[in-house]
Amino acid sequence: MSATQEADDLLTTAEAAKKLGISRRYLYYLIQRGLLATIRLPSEGGSKPEHRVEPSEIERFKAEHRQAVTAP
Repeated sequence: MSATQEADDLLTTAEAAKKLGISRRYLYYLIQRGLLATIRLPSEGGSKPEHRVEPSEIERFKAEHRQAVTAP
């Protein structure tokens, strides 16, 4: 897999939030708490680095927080 293809596989924060069914604000909360790992890429123009999320990290997070349904 090439470096360009790997970068294309990374999700933006908006895409990651959508996959998790949460707001971007809550996604940033999870990132700040260390519950969701990201890759920080330098942004164009030298502003603040941008977070990107690997699809495997989304799956890991979902598996870790999945709960079995119990009967009442």
